[in-house]
Amino acid sequence: MALKDLSTEEMVTITGQWLDPERQKPIILRYPRLHLFLPDLDAAHAGVVVFQNKGTPEPPELPKLRARTNVLDARHDRLSRSVHHLLTGLIENSEDKPENEPLRNLHTELFPEGLSINTKTYLAQAGDAELRWQRLSDTSKRWLQSIVIRTPNGETRLATLVEEWGKVARELGDVESEKVRLQAGHGVESSRGPARRAWVNTVSFFLEVVERERSLTDDERRALLEPLRNAEAKAAKRRALARKKDQPFDPDAEVPELEV
Repeated sequence: MALKDLSTEEMVTITGQWLDPERQKPIILRYPRLHLFLPDLDAAHAGVVVFQNKGTPEPPELPKLRARTNVLDARHDRLSRSVHHLLTGLIENSEDKPENEPLRNLHTELFPEGLSINTKTYLAQAGDAELRWQRLSDTSKRWLQSIVIRTPNGETRLATLVEEWGKVARELGDVESEKVRLQAGHGVESSRGPARRAWVNTVSFFLEVVERERSLTDDERRALLEPLRNAEAKAAKRRALARKKDQPFDPDAEVPELEV
């Protein structure tokens, strides 16, 4: 459970439902121990409502940088898979002949950890692009230049695809670094404001009392806790996404629904 990872909007929604006479407030009123928490819940709720309405705008460049990293990340992964699958197909067709050992070496040098490179952070992908050419032997570089992919739309060398893959990875790293720089300079009050801390503390105590209230029916307990648990699960995914991208976690940052 990580209440502090919830967005301010989610906090407002949860306690708003608990305090709503048409939602969960009648459940709380039925149990004296829970009833005692209503003034504290009301105060905590009012605090985050005021805080949410004040807001703290983020640098205007950040949404554009996020969109750019999404485009570059998709391009990086497509190029990585293309090169990987092309080489895998050639290796499969080589029937393990000794003279094709350089082809297998090339694949290993480009993909020492397979396609797991696509799951690494943007900065790690950029770093791997810098190391990739250093890993390649002279023989592997000659093989890259010699492999030509021909289609009805024209032809390209495998070396060209690998160079484009590296170029995209390096740009991805540059954009991500700029994004991190702007975020570091942006005071993320939303993640450490006193109103949010007060809400977390109050709700934590309230949840302990709910846990000890054995008279609650299963339906009542579910009505009180299920929306909160769902919100926590989404917040955990957002934090994991921030970790993957090697960036600070801001509970109130906008995250595309597809990524969550």
